[in-house]
Amino acid sequence: MTHGPWTTVALPDAGQAPVFREPWEAHAFAMVLVLHQRGLFSWREWADALAAQIAAARAEGDADLGDTYYRYWLRALEYLVAAKGAGSDVELSRYREAWDHAADRTPHGQPIELEAGDFSLISDDAMADPLDAPKLLDVQIPGRCVFESDDL
Repeated sequence: MTHGPWTTVALPDAGQAPVFREPWEAHAFAMVLVLHQRGLFSWREWADALAAQIAAARAEGDADLGDTYYRYWLRALEYLVAAKGAGSDVELSRYREAWDHAADRTPHGQPIELEAGDFSLISDDAMADPLDAPKLLDVQIPGRCVFESDDL
């Protein structure tokens, strides 16, 4: 459907496959949009960062079956957040670990909310390898997620 200079794309209906397989994929997508809108990075910078993550994955033997795309999306996002100084590697690691603790204590189907106590449970190991992306990606996120920002 076209309206003036804009083209709109219909969202999938209930009979189509979901746009995102996991809630965290939708949240990672939304975070990229919000951070771009706030001027943290340009679309060119985003495209370059994502392309670099995908190229690195292929060089490491990723079969590119489509099930790892948002892992590279998230890694590109983490890279840009750190590279632009919006968050340090240590801070990203702290939130990754806190999110894992929050997910562990949250009953299935309930929103996950970070609390101050989630940060106090962080192990020294969490700081050893701050960009260990699979730690974040392996967290099972039941239901919807609650973020501090109203933008997500």
